[in-house]
Amino acid sequence: MSVDLNKSYEHARDILENRDREALKHLASDVASYPEMLYFLSNDDDVEIRSRVAANPTTPAQADVALSTDAESQVREALGAKVARQIPEQLVEDDARNSTAIAILEHLVLDEEVRVRRIIAEALKTTDKAPLHIIQKLARDIDERVSTPILHHSPLLNDEELISIIENTATPAQLKAIAERAQVSEPLAQSIVETTDVEAISQLLLNPSAQIRENTLDRLIADARDISEWHEPLVLRPKLPFGAIRKIAEFVAGSLIDVLSQRHDIDDELREDLEFRVRKRLEEENLPGDEDASRPLEEIEAELRELYARGGLVEDYLKQYIEKGERDVIILSMAVLAEVSTIVSRRIFASLSAKAIMSIGWKAGISASLSARIQNMVGNIPAEDWILPDENEEYPFSPREMQWQLALFLDQEENVDDSEAQNLEMSEA
Repeated sequence: MSVDLNKSYEHARDILENRDREALKHLASDVASYPEMLYFLSNDDDVEIRSRVAANPTTPAQADVALSTDAESQVREALGAKVARQIPEQLVEDDARNSTAIAILEHLVLDEEVRVRRIIAEALKTTDKAPLHIIQKLARDIDERVSTPILHHSPLLNDEELISIIENTATPAQLKAIAERAQVSEPLAQSIVETTDVEAISQLLLNPSAQIRENTLDRLIADARDISEWHEPLVLRPKLPFGAIRKIAEFVAGSLIDVLSQRHDIDDELREDLEFRVRKRLEEENLPGDEDASRPLEEIEAELRELYARGGLVEDYLKQYIEKGERDVIILSMAVLAEVSTIVSRRIFASLSAKAIMSIGWKAGISASLSARIQNMVGNIPAEDWILPDENEEYPFSPREMQWQLALFLDQEENVDDSEAQNLEMSEA
């Protein structure tokens, strides 16, 4: 049945009386429906109709209040998503509807269904116009699927609140979410370091915005001799003091010393010292039958670039190295194909971000299915976080989304370049 919901009040009333389910669903969803009819439909026996009423932004507040205690979680999910989306706009107004919306959220953030709370957290995670007490409640939720989006993103959580969470209730996943925040101050970074959580500290080191005190960084470098998970994050950390670079080069693998030697923020003397260490370390690490182990990565990269120029760096070539688990070769290949620096490619793989790895695969021009395999076999992404191609075997994100992902890592490189330029200007002055 095709229904024009802009017809007269009488026609809409006929729909209610005739009980045609499809027509009722349209009526429940339409923003032009009469408020009293939406209120009536909020008590309908059909859960889909009640869900549509709950999602309708023009549903009267009294109906929303009733739906907040609906027996079906599907209805409460729809309501929570709507109210959370509306809250940032409504907070500028001091009216009864605003108070009702906050009361509904206060009720739903205590909902027994994790999905209800998670939907609200996702909707509120980036806004700076939400009730602080609701954000604080979500940040301390016992389920990580609810708390981590808020801990990672919310601009409303200050250092005092975050440090309190770290010291009292934080799980490893919550620590990692805080370590990855867009801004991490020295006190907040120090609090994370004091937990001694290996993965959270790894992410802190990879976070270019994290402000880590020099004496704390020295301590982490000293401890990292026995914690291999920190080797690559330390090597990839922007703006390392020269002394720290030399200390790191004493214990990391030859391939990582090679990465250190390619940094933009070192002088020629340190670069020559690192290149000497690369040759020496690779000779020590050379294993029988490993044809690439004794070669500096810059030689392998030059070979890959030549192969790329001849059109030989294609999926079949990559697949053989993926099967072997040749991480360095894949990282270099992705840098060549995507036309980014090796450091940027390494930072993407070290981030353990499936979306970032898929994005560099897209930029490299390889298939979405091969990018998914790289996440699995080279990227060290946990199975529950894998991102798969869509039903058409294409990338499941828009080009704009993937370009934005890459920009996050390219900005890190630009920040280093900006720092070099500033240092040069100061020295000339």
